[in-house]
Amino acid sequence: MRAIVRFRLKLSELQVSGHSLEFIRYVRETFIFRGANDNKRPPLFPIHLWNKWRQVLDQLPLSNNAAEAFNRRWNAHFGSQVKPLRSKVVEYMRLLEEKGRFADER
Repeated sequence: MRAIVRFRLKLSELQVSGHSLEFIRYVRETFIFRGANDNKRPPLFPIHLWNKWRQVLDQLPLSNNAAEAFNRRWNAHFGSQVKPLRSKVVEYMRLLEEKGRFADER
């Protein structure tokens, strides 16, 4: 809710036109609310989907970088194999677990 109040205050202080006004309307309708002030509808993407304030306070990751890194290592290890052998997957998982333990011991 605070984001909406701040957005209104900033928008009322600005004198914009043309492409700037189009962009501001796009941001408002996509992320804050749609429609006129007297006929508001939910935004295209509700605030709880894009607002990461709570994750920042809780020191949680804000991206999927860990998953991307795992996928990169997985693909580097198995190459273009669509479905690697189960024994190879287990072997690889053991290797990752072993590397994790060694990293913790250092």
